[in-house]
Amino acid sequence: MLKMNTGRRYKTNTGKYKMYNAMLELKKEDYEILYELYFKHTSIHQLSKKLNISRSTVRWRRDKALNQLKEIILKNQIKN
Repeated sequence: MLKMNTGRRYKTNTGKYKMYNAMLELKKEDYEILYELYFKHTSIHQLSKKLNISRSTVRWRRDKALNQLKEIILKNQIKN
């Protein structure tokens, strides 16, 4: 699918950079799901065909990845 840019982290505390840095901490498959849906604007239907999985599985993986992303952001806020 896509290559994760894991070597570049931003030191700025703005929202989009916090989100970007947090996404780099996700598992590759979770990162890919969120990247395709929210950055490339791929529909759930298109992504399900591309990954050869059901739409409900795409939604389940999306929800799981979003929950993990939320936990990472909250964890990073506590650290700072």
